[in-house]
Amino acid sequence: MKFVSGNTLIAMTLLFVFVCFISFETAEATLSKIQVTNITSSSATISWVSSGPSVGGGRVDYGTVSGSLTSSSTDDQAHTIPGLHHVLITGLSVQTTYFCEVTSDSETSNEFSFTSAAVVQPQAAYIVFGTIRKADGTTIAPGAIKYVKVRNPQGQESQLLS
Repeated sequence: MKFVSGNTLIAMTLLFVFVCFISFETAEATLSKIQVTNITSSSATISWVSSGPSVGGGRVDYGTVSGSLTSSSTDDQAHTIPGLHHVLITGLSVQTTYFCEVTSDSETSNEFSFTSAAVVQPQAAYIVFGTIRKADGTTIAPGAIKYVKVRNPQGQESQLLS
């Protein structure tokens, strides 16, 4: 049996701490579940989930030309669940395609697009409210982003709402 001297043990401990430190520092943020909802003729909501060493605010860069995203909006909402981002973009033009990227921490998504809605005459308004429950009866986490579609009696579905 061979014993390790005190200096060798300290060096091995420092090496272990250094390797652990490096692995935590290089963990990358990931972006997932990017959704465009509540699309109107002048606004849209973009939401996503981020994870990584720090889960700060988020930003949406957008524009009407692919690769030239000249406008931006930031996530200014205080979420109860870290890593949730929900950005409202306003001032959009009617029936226009917008190209977007979302950024959280140092991670940026691939470019994606959506088209703003046409101006339509208001029809009967329906107010939808209530509690969203899982199949087992438990409620969804407070502060979580929830996506729903509403179906009318004729079977027509709404766009994705959040």
